Amino acid sequence: MNKIVFAVALALLVAGTAVQGKSGIRVNKIPSFRWDQFLGKTVLVTGGSSGIGFGTALNFARFGARVVICSRDSNPAWFNGTDAARRINADPEVQSLGGYARWVKTDVAEPDQVDALIQNILDVEGTIDFVANNAGIAGFIGVLEDPKLEELLGTEHDTLRTNIFGQAQILAAVVGLWTNTSRGGVIVNTASVDGLHGAAEAPLYCSSKHAVIGLTKSVAMELATVNPPIRVNAIAPGFTDTSLVWQQCKYLDAQQQSWEGEYITHDHPLWKTYGHFYADAQPAGKLCDPMDQAKMIMYLCSEEASYISGAVMIVDGGVNDEGVDVQ
Repeated sequence: MNKIVFAVALALLVAGTAVQGKSGIRVNKIPSFRWDQFLGKTVLVTGGSSGIGFGTALNFARFGARVVICSRDSNPAWFNGTDAARRINADPEVQSLGGYARWVKTDVAEPDQVDALIQNILDVEGTIDFVANNAGIAGFIGVLEDPKLEELLGTEHDTLRTNIFGQAQILAAVVGLWTNTSRGGVIVNTASVDGLHGAAEAPLYCSSKHAVIGLTKSVAMELATVNPPIRVNAIAPGFTDTSLVWQQCKYLDAQQQSWEGEYITHDHPLWKTYGHFYADAQPAGKLCDPMDQAKMIMYLCSEEASYISGAVMIVDGGVNDEGVDVQ
């Protein structure tokens, strides 16, 4: 076996080693991973009321971080930031290390709202140390000639406006804050494996995620010599067990868009009918857990990733090697 491959395999093998934290709680950590490095740190998680964002917020809070989640809550019956923060704060692991989460209603594509969000964090937490730049939507599904003009231009069900401009807005605001105050930090953008290849019947979403990857690499290059260091990376999730994927079964059933009809959950008959198509199309035979994405985001924010910037970390269970078709 190649020595490098063996070393990687060995590192993965010991990743589950149990260590005793200062709080007396046994936690499974990579032996070299300093588990207390996020204690008392401030983490901004955009799109934190559900899915990968919620998992990321919960994970950081469990390591003692002060987490600020933001979301539009465009449909509070579907996505509820207040309830997300409540569930995180009720978690015993979060309580044991003094972490917390709070929610600030924000549309990341609105400059005034982003400015207000940053000022709110500075007023309450005093600073920002890490950002999970995760807010995004699936938007229109279908062939390119079908969307209405307002959908294509991003004024309604705004895939491009949210996924590109929204992430750029957060990047600009936080990087500006750090450079103006001589602070360093880490930003992790949420892209997608669809940002690495084409995706039939998802042209706007796919285009937006290509743009996120370009944004990540470009800003990382711009900041490469900044001191204190500011690192910018991205994750490229495959199909993950989140509401963004659940809603897509409406398109398989009746070509409904994600914002049309009922909100789909794991218990909904449509997901029970169509959900297995998504799982069966994965090499591992199942969807990715949002916490797997959250763990990669935390790793990229950690001291162990101190020389990683401009990288796109694929977390998809091997999908990118094969391609997936669930139509």
